[in-house]
Amino acid sequence: MSNYKSEVFCKVTFEAVHSWPGVSSIPGLEEVAYLANEHRHQFIIRAYSKVTHSDRDVEFIWLAHQIENFLDAHYPKYNGSKVAFVGASSCEMIGEVIMEAFPQIYKVCVSEDDENGAWTERV
Repeated sequence: MSNYKSEVFCKVTFEAVHSWPGVSSIPGLEEVAYLANEHRHQFIIRAYSKVTHSDRDVEFIWLAHQIENFLDAHYPKYNGSKVAFVGASSCEMIGEVIMEAFPQIYKVCVSEDDENGAWTERV
């Protein structure tokens, strides 16, 4: 019996344009009203998967490639560019989309430009 528990994670960078149209309906957020307009971010995604042993039953490089391929296929491109368009999706929503596509992932952290973000965990 092992006295350890492990999980693996992978990190994926995802360039996308989004907006938050609902910002104008929240009192006190006037200083960030510009978020209602489409704007670009470098989304940094960290996806976590539990493993049952130390010889890694989930390969993190492979998982990162699978997530990159999924995001590329799932989201349309912005005005014909290489940049993805995620519409009004928040960091939390992007995390939920990833977890729906990958049942082995139990937690996803999505940040904008590696500054601010959110994590979403399967319950």
